[in-house]
Amino acid sequence: REEGLPEKVIRNNRDKASKMGLNASQLANMVKNYVAGKVASIYRHEGDEYDIRVRLREEDRETIDDIKQFRVTTPVGVSVPLGNLIKIETRTGPTTIERKKQERVVYINCKAEGQDLRSVVMEIQDRIDEIPRPTNFNVIISGAYEDMQDTFKDLALALLIAVILIYIIMASQFESFISPFIVMFSVPTLFFGVMMFLFFTGTTFNVVSFMGILMLSGIVVNNAIVLVDYTNILRARGLPVREALVEAGQKRLRPIMMTTFTTMLALVPMSLGIGEGAEFSAPLARAVIGGMSSSFIFTLVFIPVVYSLFESGKERLKQRKEMKALKEK
Repeated sequence: REEGLPEKVIRNNRDKASKMGLNASQLANMVKNYVAGKVASIYRHEGDEYDIRVRLREEDRETIDDIKQFRVTTPVGVSVPLGNLIKIETRTGPTTIERKKQERVVYINCKAEGQDLRSVVMEIQDRIDEIPRPTNFNVIISGAYEDMQDTFKDLALALLIAVILIYIIMASQFESFISPFIVMFSVPTLFFGVMMFLFFTGTTFNVVSFMGILMLSGIVVNNAIVLVDYTNILRARGLPVREALVEAGQKRLRPIMMTTFTTMLALVPMSLGIGEGAEFSAPLARAVIGGMSSSFIFTLVFIPVVYSLFESGKERLKQRKEMKALKEK
């Protein structure tokens, strides 16, 4: 907080004041009326109004000693000096009083150095939790960290909308709800690769790398689309599920590798973090490379398994319906 201005604080002596039948509010009003004055009436002249303020003469209120000599008449009719009932202290007060959402706040500013913002905030929060706080006193970390959290929420919402749109587009192209659903299982696999690659490269997970995940949500499904679409073609030709998946994996391995590695290699120069402003572009490239590498591996292994499970489930469901129809006959 900025250095405050010197101020005089008047504190009442509760014991003495209560014996005289006075409270803090009454004493404060007396000091206010003596020094600042009290509007006793209004003077009107030619349409203008002027307050008539009554207060002590200037020479009677110039110093602290003058204030202490103010005579106070108690409810019991005794007149005593104000100095017997109060204590005047000298201290510093805030130059300005700031408020946020009608609550008084004090801002403490700092800058993270040597560590990422999230790690610094976590350390600060741990220290804050150890400090005993009075009632109705809160410590909130805001600034760049709060902005980052809000941005993460917006990007998470954008990622959700992107996934929904991708599914809708694939559903219209496949003319099916099952095949696009199988393809969408390739999206979660990118998170493993992103986190591992960022960890091994010493890169923090920030807004830029989150944007890379947003881009990957539309990229990693391409390999699964190629694999599932060709599997459906082979299934339409009469091949069993297992043989169709094996042949689709063999025939589509080369194009999947070509699209994956060309994308990854094109991002290598950006991921090296060379040049001005590289600290902003490198996390995005590293996130994309990590997500592409993991999705490439999991697409060839995980998607066929999911496809097989769905087909097995459809087959069992079909058999149950046939058995139920036979029982009804």
